[in-house]
Amino acid sequence: MNCKILTLLIGFIVVLLTAASSQSYSEWIVHLDSYEEQKKRNDSYVIEKITQHQPVYKVTLDKPVNLSTFYTLTDLDANTIVYPNYKLENRVRIPDDFHYDEQQWSMEVIQAPQVWDRTTGGNLATGEEIVIAILDDGFDVGHDDLKQSIWINEEEIPDNGRDDDNNGYIDDDDGLNIATPLGEEAHPFLSHGTKIAGIIAAKGNNGIGITGVNWNVKILLVSGVSTIGEILKANEYVYNLKKKYIDSDGEFGANILVTNMSSGIEGRFPSDIPSWCPQYDMLGSVGIITVVSAPNTLFNVEQEGDLPSLCTSPYLISVTNTDRLDQKVLESGIGPVSIDLGAPGEEVFTTTLSDDYTMISGTSASAPHVSGGIGLLYSIDCLEFAELVKDNPSAAATCMKDAIINGVDKKSSLSLTATGGRMNLFNSMQLLNNHCTGNALEELDIKYITVENSSEKTRLAINYSTDQFSEHNISVHNFLGQLIYTNNFIPDSFNELVLEVDLETSNGLYVITLSSGKAVSSETLFVP
Repeated sequence: MNCKILTLLIGFIVVLLTAASSQSYSEWIVHLDSYEEQKKRNDSYVIEKITQHQPVYKVTLDKPVNLSTFYTLTDLDANTIVYPNYKLENRVRIPDDFHYDEQQWSMEVIQAPQVWDRTTGGNLATGEEIVIAILDDGFDVGHDDLKQSIWINEEEIPDNGRDDDNNGYIDDDDGLNIATPLGEEAHPFLSHGTKIAGIIAAKGNNGIGITGVNWNVKILLVSGVSTIGEILKANEYVYNLKKKYIDSDGEFGANILVTNMSSGIEGRFPSDIPSWCPQYDMLGSVGIITVVSAPNTLFNVEQEGDLPSLCTSPYLISVTNTDRLDQKVLESGIGPVSIDLGAPGEEVFTTTLSDDYTMISGTSASAPHVSGGIGLLYSIDCLEFAELVKDNPSAAATCMKDAIINGVDKKSSLSLTATGGRMNLFNSMQLLNNHCTGNALEELDIKYITVENSSEKTRLAINYSTDQFSEHNISVHNFLGQLIYTNNFIPDSFNELVLEVDLETSNGLYVITLSSGKAVSSETLFVP
């Protein structure tokens, strides 16, 4: 982009903001090199640099002013990029009736149980801990179903009033309250973030409450996220932790692989807030996928505007809402280019304050199904994929996003989304199979059988293919048609498909049959 075009673009932004900013705000975001060196005309405002990687500042005034007054008060050039520190909207709709059955129907819809047969989350195949960051308003960090899942900063000594790890924040041992100057205050005790955390990471198989999409995973809590400035600071905090993890070869920092943010701003375009969207590429450069909620309003975001849905980063996934009938909820956003897919978000049972449970409805609940699902799929038993995460984290992130996008179940009600479908974790897991075996999925077929005889038994090694990874059956009949062996098994979707069977039998002719419930393959075998 040449200087003339850039000048015109900045001018356009200023005109747009001037037209839209007759309202007054006490906090403004300024995008300007070396603004800290600008001379203040009086002591009625405070300047704070809020990011390290962009020249972005937050200016806090004693009282709200409109854009024209702000330029005059701060003595800034009229071409300077300035916009209000807009408040975000939590993307949740409170249902009218809270007496819903306590059932996690959404997990069945996205086929999480089929993935749980292989993994319940927690670690890469190489053993590294998986961390999911949640940017939200507040959390109940003591909830019985969440407290074991919270990521702990081992470099920080709790409650000593010091910044032990020298990252600019005090006592961020269990995450960070980004709304306080040094992050020194505890997480606000609020329900929205607690509900999101439950969908992602409520402890599974512990005999109480519910399970998250991940039975075992660590969640990094970043609370107090309610304005643009806080988003920018929070994203940078997450980036710095992951960069530290990479640079220290896993000794320090956090192995953050996905971030969830169930909030946004309707009616805004990337050009309105130019500091926001580039952060998702920054996060993606260290292997972090960001999952965000579409608006809880029926409109086309490409026509009406919405952030961060309209950010074009290859590391961003925007999610709209589906219901118990597996249809898009009417009051949820669409966008043939910018809204990627749907996920369950209506009448979802989850954690809330004081060890309790409740329902949540809205795209706020849809996004954590996807971010939680991504965290779960990272834990598949596939050494090749885990090594890709370490050696080329950004490539692993795009690979994971491709698997999520291409694994959807097509739904006509989601035709005005980029994929036209609703997330299916099991489909996505099968797509990741290619990165582990190097082979495309094929229909059920017995390729060949090798035989190893001994004095006590006959061992069969059955090499086969299948494109189904639910329960299969093997049966062995002798030449008289008598069943001499049968067993159920689940194929290992991330290794070579070989089934070993021990038979207590003598030589003769046998029929080996595999069945997936959808297909059957048989081979005749002579055992010498």
